Amino acid sequence: MKRFIFTIMSLTCAIMAFPEFYVIMKDGSENQTEGKNDTESPEAADIKGFNDMAERLSKIEKEIESFKEIYNDEVTFPVSGEVDGYEYVDLGLPSGLLWATKNIGAESCSEYGDYYAWGETTTAPSNNYSEENCKTYNVSLSQLKESNILDMQSHLTADYDAASQNWSENWRMPTSQEYQELVRYCNWLWTVVDGKVGYKVMSYQSGNDNWIFLPATGYVNDRGEVYKDTQGRYWTSVADGSKDIYSYYLSVSSDENRVYYNGTRYLGCSVRPVTNK
Repeated sequence: MKRFIFTIMSLTCAIMAFPEFYVIMKDGSENQTEGKNDTESPEAADIKGFNDMAERLSKIEKEIESFKEIYNDEVTFPVSGEVDGYEYVDLGLPSGLLWATKNIGAESCSEYGDYYAWGETTTAPSNNYSEENCKTYNVSLSQLKESNILDMQSHLTADYDAASQNWSENWRMPTSQEYQELVRYCNWLWTVVDGKVGYKVMSYQSGNDNWIFLPATGYVNDRGEVYKDTQGRYWTSVADGSKDIYSYYLSVSSDENRVYYNGTRYLGCSVRPVTNK
């Protein structure tokens, strides 16, 4: 809300101080206002200046209304129901998959939540996300399956799934295919919601106004936080078979929302649970 108030004050000051200025529109474009004509009489210029200012104020008021959804402290997030005390949203996906409204460890739908190395169900000790604090790092698929960390589809089993262990057995980490379904069948808007930067993921289904928010959580390595507020990384439950140090994750930033293969397993990334109810 402070940023919202600052935006209003800045725009108002710009109107009062300068005959020509730019307004940054919601889509990121710039609208340039026009100054008064110096060849007009002082009386005509005053009247025109007053009318121009009134018109500019009207435009600014409309822009302020458009900012309210972004900077509103009381954003209403859609909720379709809950499983074991955790809320989900039905986006009308072909699979029927239901997505949690928030990340593991988050108190609200816009908070970042906790960070987990791949295959770990607790956060790293002393926030040290490193090779030695990740039991799955540099371990082959065959070894992970022999240890019952992976099932036959190369998905994490419930004992090593952060969602199943931190919420309930009815929740789990999404697969890479399920993230791809989310990308394909939803409209993704890079924006600011409840003061956080990220993607508003909206249903394509006719008559379905539901959406979820994936904040730009960044990730954590052995040196600390990286790319917070500019990028987000969300683990899938799927191991990459090409190298023993990688697993799949969803990468989100202002210019992409794709599932990659080269997520180093010891990195601390976010987890957004799913359920089939």
